[in-house]
Amino acid sequence: MQRIRLGWRDPDAVLAAWADEPWLACLDSGGPVHDRARWTILCRRPTRTLLTQGAPGTDA
Repeated sequence: MQRIRLGWRDPDAVLAAWADEPWLACLDSGGPVHDRARWTILCRRPTRTLLTQGAPGTDA
């Protein structure tokens, strides 16, 4: 896994730039803006994926 720490950018602008990536994911803390309480993690182009099926008795 490759991790790159970038300076702050508007997450919506970054998501828009990567909109065509088929495995794009955004994890947003949704918390108040504070030094240690607000994080956004953007992921694209995974080196591995995990595909699952729903548990028995579910609609998934």
